Amino acid sequence: MTKNDYIKLGFKESPEIAIDSLIYDLGRNRILSASSAGTPNEIIWICQKSFCKGNNDITDIICLHNWDYDGYMTKRRLGKLIKAFTIN
Repeated sequence: MTKNDYIKLGFKESPEIAIDSLIYDLGRNRILSASSAGTPNEIIWICQKSFCKGNNDITDIICLHNWDYDGYMTKRRLGKLIKAFTIN
């Protein structure tokens, strides 16, 4: 998948993170963060943002996908991750 594929699925470029990162808002102060999309450095995290108003600091982070172990991300796999974390 390319960076544009991520954007087509609803990811947005992150102005706050210095590395090549895309963000998908899952709601309830949670985000998926995808870094280095489509490269051998590709990694996807689920992150918990601070509950303090106006504070976007990440308080918890878990790696969900790492190219070194999982290979390249696919649209199907990414769609399943998004669906799993957005079910109410």
